[in-house]
Amino acid sequence: MRKQSQPKRFENLSRRDFLKLSGLGLVSLGLGSSLVGCGPRATPLPAVVGGKLDFLSWEGYDLPTCMNGWQSAHDVTMSSSYIGDHSEIQAKLTTAQTSGYDLITYYQGYFDLYRDELKIIQPIDRSKISNFGKLYDIFRSQKYWVDDKNQLWGVPFTWGAEGCNFNADKMDAPGSWRDLLKPEFKGKVGMVDDMNGAVIIAGRILGFGEQLPNLTPEQLAEVKALLLEIKSQARGIAPSFGDLTELLVSGEVIVTYPGWAAVNNWAQDRGVNIQHTIPAEGGFAFIDAFAIPASSDNVETALEWINTAISPEVQACQAVNLSAGVVNPEAVPLLDAKTAALYDYNKINDVFKLAPVYSLPPRESTQYATYEQWLSMWEEVKAA
Repeated sequence: MRKQSQPKRFENLSRRDFLKLSGLGLVSLGLGSSLVGCGPRATPLPAVVGGKLDFLSWEGYDLPTCMNGWQSAHDVTMSSSYIGDHSEIQAKLTTAQTSGYDLITYYQGYFDLYRDELKIIQPIDRSKISNFGKLYDIFRSQKYWVDDKNQLWGVPFTWGAEGCNFNADKMDAPGSWRDLLKPEFKGKVGMVDDMNGAVIIAGRILGFGEQLPNLTPEQLAEVKALLLEIKSQARGIAPSFGDLTELLVSGEVIVTYPGWAAVNNWAQDRGVNIQHTIPAEGGFAFIDAFAIPASSDNVETALEWINTAISPEVQACQAVNLSAGVVNPEAVPLLDAKTAALYDYNKINDVFKLAPVYSLPPRESTQYATYEQWLSMWEEVKAA
């Protein structure tokens, strides 16, 4: 398999851990120079905002291109540590020797773990996040960052949806996921090593959507059987979405299980008409939020940084850099056409109805299949 032609950091991209993305040149992506630095340089704030901001998350989530202007204006130095797996955040923030981080991110499924069990994040002063009130309602009201006391623990800043990528020059959009099991798609389906996406979508195909991610062991066995059936149609399982893109571009596959809207952009940049759809049984969405660790020693700067990161200009900037969705509707008019076309912002609630967000499966349970059992099953599917 040839290497993906995107920058090397894209080659091993996995939705299992979600995004590992870094900034790209804005002008080359069509956003234009007006967003470089993202917004006018504001009058410097009081001295309490400034200094070193220690960041821990995926490469690219520190928004280096998008936030440089604000950081320079406020004399903020970003010290970023990048992760290769989400568990590194948990490990570092529960170790006394590595305390002191000021800014992290979390996928919505980790909320209860980070807030209640590990206690590694602190409540966010909503009065300091003036842009929070401008976000789409779905990003302001979800249980994954607002608790039952209306306390804010995380601030969503980027999102995406997983459905099905297909070559629009060679086939129509599949109306059902089960279309991929038709004889004409034998050997033309591309799967990707994305356990969460594969299991959740299989659960939706089987009618378990209302109870996901809480699958009984028997239901997980049904999921496994379906995944093996889909795999029998596939050329194999690509190790990353970058590799999946390469299969689509080369023509080795024409449809995917699952897919990701960002793949559209990568393939279209190489002249192949790849589109994204969510078949009738549905897909799922992920939302990533900024949070402030309990051990932060520069909270005021972290708060102001987060508030700026969800402003319209920075939102548009990150969406282009990460091939992602925006959480602030005022950012939509600032998007280039290709990025704006990834999702229907006029019907954003419908997008999330067809592709909901989910928590992670339980870590321990006597009733439901645990996360470790999901992992074990997926390894068996890959090895079959």
